[in-house]
Amino acid sequence: MFKSLQIGRAIAALLVVFHHATLDSSFFYGTAFNDFWVFGNIGVDFFFVLSGFIIYWAHKNDQEGTFGAKVYAYKRLVRIYAPFILISVVMFSVYYFVPTLSQSDRNIGFISSFLLIPQEHTSPALSVSWTLMHELLFYAVFIVSYVRKKLLLIFSLVWSILILLYPLMHQKYFLADFLLNMHNIQFLLGMVLAYYFYNHEKVINNITKNKIIPSMMLAMALGYLSYIIFNKAIFSTYLNEYYVLLVGVGFFLLIVSMLLAEGALMCTKLFNSKSLLFLGAASYSIYLFHNPALSILNRFAAKAISIYPSLNSEFVFIILSALATFGGIAYYLLWEKPILSIMRKNIYPYFMEKIQPKKSGEANIYTPRP
Repeated sequence: MFKSLQIGRAIAALLVVFHHATLDSSFFYGTAFNDFWVFGNIGVDFFFVLSGFIIYWAHKNDQEGTFGAKVYAYKRLVRIYAPFILISVVMFSVYYFVPTLSQSDRNIGFISSFLLIPQEHTSPALSVSWTLMHELLFYAVFIVSYVRKKLLLIFSLVWSILILLYPLMHQKYFLADFLLNMHNIQFLLGMVLAYYFYNHEKVINNITKNKIIPSMMLAMALGYLSYIIFNKAIFSTYLNEYYVLLVGVGFFLLIVSMLLAEGALMCTKLFNSKSLLFLGAASYSIYLFHNPALSILNRFAAKAISIYPSLNSEFVFIILSALATFGGIAYYLLWEKPILSIMRKNIYPYFMEKIQPKKSGEANIYTPRP
């Protein structure tokens, strides 16, 4: 496990929490921090780049062929669906029986809510599921590597070119909007980074022998991201969808510098923070749980403000964000961690037994850990 990336996950999850808390604050109880934390949605971009890195890094040595592909698909589907399914069922049930609860007047779709397949004119019950749809798309693309690893590189190059050209088209299509969404290229950026780190170990080791280069890269990456984030209006006006690419490049540089800093033994206290490492482990549950939690908490906050108008909006914002985060942590401890443990100890061995090659000439020499 890269500790620096686990810390990054923790920070990215908190940024997303602050983003959604900011969007809701002005509607329910008053503007907090002058909407400063609205930029927190970039946490999603970080997760996309990081996911591309992690998937390639975790599966770079997998055996090509059907067996390896089945193991990979099982592990990825379990990782994304097992924590997700419970809260999705709850949210879908709530909206089904109380359709007026969603003040955004969304049309909730069954397929998008449970299978994470986009549906035109419908939305998933769990609003953040749109990001999981892109995650699954990348998982599906990566499975090409089990046919031939070089084929993945060719496919990714062609896909990247199509993504970069699509914004220039005048006519748009629903399926193309999803398949050629600029967010998808962020996964590919992460994959390229993992490929380079894996194949240039000597170069990386030479760089990390001196702390000057990692320090400079970290400063440059943070400076670049800050400039892009706080000048979003300018870039969005002239670059539109390409702003997402610029943010992805920023996180590409940031992850490079974080890995180099970790290799050079920089920021050791930060990278060894037990609290942040734990938050990183719980980041997926926090991401899944926080928005429904905020939706409920905001309604209580609105009533509290009406009774006690002297309550400070910033104070309410902090309390609600903390409660939503703690709720996500509880979801991690009570659901995500136990269900993944059950799947690993009980279901995975059974699955492996079922997919083992049975012909004598096809003995399996690849037994990956779950």
